[in-house]
Amino acid sequence: MPSGMADSKGSIKVSNMTEKEFQNIWREKLKENLKDFPNDFITDEETTEILLPPKPLIIANELFGNYEISDLDDNVVYTTDNYSKVKYILYANRVRPSSIKIPIDQNNIEKLLKLYEKTVDTFLKVMNDEFKKEFPNSKSFPSVSNSILTSLNLKRL
Repeated sequence: MPSGMADSKGSIKVSNMTEKEFQNIWREKLKENLKDFPNDFITDEETTEILLPPKPLIIANELFGNYEISDLDDNVVYTTDNYSKVKYILYANRVRPSSIKIPIDQNNIEKLLKLYEKTVDTFLKVMNDEFKKEFPNSKSFPSVSNSILTSLNLKRL
């Protein structure tokens, strides 16, 4: 029962949860419930495969409308003029795959990105609501949620 809610006997239950415990609970909830992007989102879209190094990737540079994705050693692994592809690749890199499937049709890339971002946003909204119930006077949700997302290598661009 959430903090401050009356039980069936009418008494108020007060939570003694710490922010660290909240982070651990939500980390586990996300691990168990978050779908694998893009594999759990692709249905019948025609795709192509992109080979990637199985390590963390970042947006490196944007120059004249071209974006570079690199590893942490500044080795460029992919270049595109399409920011949606950049987001797609970085979201798919969460579990460090050596290859990813990416739709050939740009509209399908956009569709899958919207579905995934909606899923992440829904988790963040529910997490924020629960945080406010547990810690009504705390202003630290941004740092708590960032810590949770970072620990799972989860990005929202």
